Amino acid sequence: KAHGKWGQPIYGKWLVYPEMSAAGLWTTPTDLALFTNEIMLSWNGRSNKVLSREMVNQMLTSHADDVPDMSPFNLDYGLGWYLWNLGNHSYFVHGGDNPEGFQSIVIGLPEKGWGVVIMTNGVNGSSLYFEILYQIASAYGFLPSLRTLAMIGYLIFLILFVLIIWLIAHLVRLIWFKKTDLPENSKKKSVVSQYRRIFFLIILVAIILSAIAYYFSLEIITAMAAGPSSAPSQSLEALGMIERGNLFAQHGMIEEAISAYAEAEIIEPEVNISASDLDILCWNGSLWGHAEDVLSACNRAVELAPDNAGIVDSRGLARALTGDYAGAIEDFTVFVEWCEKTGGDEYYKNLRVYWISELKSGRNPFDEATLMKLR
Repeated sequence: KAHGKWGQPIYGKWLVYPEMSAAGLWTTPTDLALFTNEIMLSWNGRSNKVLSREMVNQMLTSHADDVPDMSPFNLDYGLGWYLWNLGNHSYFVHGGDNPEGFQSIVIGLPEKGWGVVIMTNGVNGSSLYFEILYQIASAYGFLPSLRTLAMIGYLIFLILFVLIIWLIAHLVRLIWFKKTDLPENSKKKSVVSQYRRIFFLIILVAIILSAIAYYFSLEIITAMAAGPSSAPSQSLEALGMIERGNLFAQHGMIEEAISAYAEAEIIEPEVNISASDLDILCWNGSLWGHAEDVLSACNRAVELAPDNAGIVDSRGLARALTGDYAGAIEDFTVFVEWCEKTGGDEYYKNLRVYWISELKSGRNPFDEATLMKLR
């Protein structure tokens, strides 16, 4: 089963996409590992069961001269693979996801024949597979430069820390000795003594920080990859039902989506259905012939996020389809002004300008072909 962001199994257990290369190919981690192994064997000239050595060399050679270096990870692009340069090693990498509930990754180091395939059955699976990956890195020396990256960051911090402490000490010394009338020799001895103490203090702090950096480097990277974790205060069942409603709405099952949102409120009357959740229902409900049914959700979304031009734009579509041309013109104008102010996409701005023009002429620009295209 695939699981959503709140750990709830998605409706239907999983989605099957018609676009095979995008999200419609299925395999197991074992089979993908066998394939990855053959890639590495071919690269080393030891096998050609799947692909020839020439083809594999093309796959693992950069074909993206115009792509800027993505420091600090030094990503490049081959044929079908990301190429990841860390230290003296080059890895081939590819993530995979079915957006509604599966996250996976494969990494190979052809020089050594090392590789790892991790598959998870949750929207948040990337946090888990990064944690697994870093544990493998720690135990087997796979991706050894990750710890080096963390150490570089800590060393930069350490150098800045030392410089700041030194500057503060220097300023304190200047201010302090300005106010004292010690003899010149006493002042010099006192200054030397203070600098010596400060120097040893800085060395001690540096050793402590370096030890902490070494011990926690991968753990801190893992925490950064996982992002902030906070348990929701609301019922997971209710939140999962909202997520199910969003899934229904995005696939044109509007009546089922409305029922799911209603059931979430029955499970927990105070459940927080966000403006973005309501916007999903508003936009998709309008596209799939249920504008009248979702108009109240559109209005609630705008009440919750009145400054969000995208949400206002969604309500504009619902208003146009329910005959409120004046309201639709008002909402689409908000979106156009937002695009002009922020430099938004010209195509979408011009499309709204056309809709406004048609609505002002008393014509509804949303025929079935237009709605199909917007879906």
